[in-house]
Amino acid sequence: MCLCDNCVAVPFDGELIQPQQILTFAWNEGLAERGTRLSDTCSVIVCETPKDWQVLKMLQVLAKRTNGEFKFANDENDAIIAFGPACIYLGYLLWYEGHEEATLNQLFVVPEQRRRGYAEAMVTYWVANHANRIADRFALESPNEHAIALHLKLGHVREEGDQIVGVNCVFVGGL
Repeated sequence: MCLCDNCVAVPFDGELIQPQQILTFAWNEGLAERGTRLSDTCSVIVCETPKDWQVLKMLQVLAKRTNGEFKFANDENDAIIAFGPACIYLGYLLWYEGHEEATLNQLFVVPEQRRRGYAEAMVTYWVANHANRIADRFALESPNEHAIALHLKLGHVREEGDQIVGVNCVFVGGL
């Protein structure tokens, strides 16, 4: 990072790498082959390799620039990264697993890819393949108004008067 908070190089495996290089598919070989296809325009991988996690960190830098409230993943988190057939990253979803349920704590779609159903696809995949394997309900951590609107659409929450209540989820960290 330079003094202006611009990310100019990233240390990885004993080298300094340009951030733009990390966000190319060529840098993370085999990514597309490991992916699970959700639609014609969206696939996901669960972060497993050090390169997957480095891609996630670069996507989190983008998220932080669009909304300063985004926090970086820690050792408790699991993550999926979404990508498209044109070799572009679409966004990510972070969660952690507790004893009673999985907690979705961050969802991000890159600004130029929004309003195309990618957030809905990632959440639907996550609920079916991760959250529901732990329990019949999951938790939403401090959802913002965009997250609430998405979960209303997906039927995870409902409006009761001026309140939002969980259908198959609970809220943690405030609403």
